[in-house]
Amino acid sequence: MCSCVFVVYLVLTKWSAMDVRQDTAEIGFYLVFSMGCIIFTQGAFAFLGVSLRDDIAERGNMGAGFTVIGLTIGATCCVAGANAGEGPGFEVVLFSAVLSTGTLLALWTVFALISNAAETITVERDLGAGIRIGGWLAGTGIVLGVCVTGDWISLVATLKDFSRYSWPVAVYASLYGYFERAIRTRMLARKPGLTTSVLTAIAMTVAGGLYAKWIGSH
Repeated sequence: MCSCVFVVYLVLTKWSAMDVRQDTAEIGFYLVFSMGCIIFTQGAFAFLGVSLRDDIAERGNMGAGFTVIGLTIGATCCVAGANAGEGPGFEVVLFSAVLSTGTLLALWTVFALISNAAETITVERDLGAGIRIGGWLAGTGIVLGVCVTGDWISLVATLKDFSRYSWPVAVYASLYGYFERAIRTRMLARKPGLTTSVLTAIAMTVAGGLYAKWIGSH
């Protein structure tokens, strides 16, 4: 969370609206709002299957830990993106943050229903799955954050741009869900090792970053 605070603070002081950058009180307000959004997203994630308190703090589930870390990185990128760019006021930041983090949670819901990932992580305590899924959540959050970045034009324009650039991650969420379900049905000896899972998570995070960079250039 300390890293999340730093990332959001950096965005607020470098790339937020001019009137926010010039007002310390405004920066403080949006920073607190952003941290609240991230914590709320973590709470919603617990409702959707993986809990920071129950699975990590109380049960010491490392797979769940990596998954929540990935979610937190993704949510931070979503909220940071919502704060970047010029806009008429708080309402557009709120809308962009809800749009991006809500989509991240919706994609997790679809993915979890397809792959049964929540049970794999929390009941079977599959560390490799937690690492891979954490990488996917982080990469997806990076893309969704960039999709809401930029100067506000109108509600229609925002939704149009968001749909235009975010649909590939929605398709990938479904495909990746089927991939994880296929892995889950394999014999234990045929499942990916930790090294493969780490490399897969890194690849998905980097892929999300590269796609986000491409979006930013268009």
